[in-house]
Amino acid sequence: MTKKYCTYEQQIVLKDYFNHIIAQGKSKSPHSIRNQISNLALFSKDIGKPYSLITIKDLNNYIAGQVRNCKFNTVNTRKDIIKRFFEWFERPEVVEHIVIKPMEDNKLRKEDLLSKMDVRNMVAACCSEIYKLDLNCDYNAIVDTGIRDKTIIMTIYELGCRRSEVSFINIKDLEDKDTHFLVTVRGKTGERTLPLVETMPYLRELLKTHPYRFDTDAPLFISVKNNEWGRRLLAHGINSVIKKASKRANISKRVYPHLFRHTRATYLSFVKKWTERELRLWFGWTATSYMPNRYVHFAQQEVNKKYVKELGIFDEAEEKKNEAEDKILNIKKCDNCGHKNSATATYCDCGYPLDIKEFTKHRKTISETDELMNELFSDNEFKELVKEFLKKRVNRKEE
Repeated sequence: MTKKYCTYEQQIVLKDYFNHIIAQGKSKSPHSIRNQISNLALFSKDIGKPYSLITIKDLNNYIAGQVRNCKFNTVNTRKDIIKRFFEWFERPEVVEHIVIKPMEDNKLRKEDLLSKMDVRNMVAACCSEIYKLDLNCDYNAIVDTGIRDKTIIMTIYELGCRRSEVSFINIKDLEDKDTHFLVTVRGKTGERTLPLVETMPYLRELLKTHPYRFDTDAPLFISVKNNEWGRRLLAHGINSVIKKASKRANISKRVYPHLFRHTRATYLSFVKKWTERELRLWFGWTATSYMPNRYVHFAQQEVNKKYVKELGIFDEAEEKKNEAEDKILNIKKCDNCGHKNSATATYCDCGYPLDIKEFTKHRKTISETDELMNELFSDNEFKELVKEFLKKRVNRKEE
């Protein structure tokens, strides 16, 4: 990104600053460092001046533009990055007036979160598009963006992980345990290993044709864009996948990668009743992080529901609806062969239908076919035609 947006002189300065951040050792996450440099590269492009000539007025104009177009917390983060950079660049006088305010706790309403049906619809909306990669290898190097995008959506939902954590999963980070996968993700607070169950069928399908499946150091999710062909799918690529799927699924609410994290944290906290310690371990929050408190404002609603339910006052229809939705992303096990299929699969690989609607349709087709065959073979004229046909086949083989 620095080459794309910065002059040669700016690139040299940013490289020195990058080395300074690494040497300090304060940032544990490579993504965090990358994010700082990316923000500075975009800042450099917008300002269009050498760092030594940037004035207070230039900075004020830039920040004012950010305030008009971005959310408070985003602006605050960018101000902090710029301020620390100029202090390192030994020009503290141009940033001493910049005030970094405490981050706002942007409370989400429950209706802003994704339902399991929303996630299912997004997965179902991912269209299969095949791209062939020229890798000069002995096997077919193809990328099906349909299964790639389905796997991304299911992974980011089931793990509730950060966008960068999904992007930086490598093939070696996966361990197939037969009933599920174990995946190691790396975030701000180090690495953690988590199970993937509902995502397993999509993941297996993706790995079958992954062009780098024999290279354990290769990224799990790769780009098919011309200028990024075969490279790791980065943050902007994950954004694009999510936006496109939500649009195709006709979801009216604002959908973005971090919404999956909010959704999953709320679900595990208030539906599955996970403890604060369990949530911190799963989501990679430190012992001092305030993040679990973000979901406390949903607690009052849940307490109210629990109270009236204990008194025997509850909506039975709503309870059944909630129970049904809770299973909507569950793996479908084939009654015929036992194969574990994805939640959105209609038929198993063996051809057996996986849901009641399709099973009924399947049985009806079989019944109608049997009825038609019985009717045909009860007709003497048809039987004679079949005999004649078989006789000709036998004679042809003997010749």
